[in-house]
Amino acid sequence: LPIWPPAPDKLFTLEQQSAGPPCPVHLKRDSSRCFHPGMRLEAKDRKNPSMVCVATVTEIRGDQLRVHFDGWTTEYDYWCETTSPDIHPVGWCRKHNYTLHPPKGLCRDGFDWKRYLLTTNSTAASKKLFSKKQRAFASTSPAKSSHPFYN
Repeated sequence: LPIWPPAPDKLFTLEQQSAGPPCPVHLKRDSSRCFHPGMRLEAKDRKNPSMVCVATVTEIRGDQLRVHFDGWTTEYDYWCETTSPDIHPVGWCRKHNYTLHPPKGLCRDGFDWKRYLLTTNSTAASKKLFSKKQRAFASTSPAKSSHPFYN
């Protein structure tokens, strides 16, 4: 079961349904600067909060994104707002010396975002789509107590 199930369409106003892809509040509503299905990012696994995994935006409703963990079944998918502290731009784990869990079946040590994006013919969600909080390593980051910075 999804942790945060999507709201039924009837809960969104007609304006919200036709507004196009969700754009973070800090950006103008411009489709080239919004999340789109298929974009890749790094996301916290809410069932295993110490894990940050390779993920894909699979669906959009209003200002909500459906996050899917690449290589896993949809039972682990969840919905979050574009400003959620659980999603980060590609490269966040490397920048903050945090372990990124690649898709099931791929080697963690040899995982390379650039090669993965080429192989999957996909694009990373632009860093501009993420707020400064989402790009930073903060006290709300996954498993801060297990991170070397905090020990």
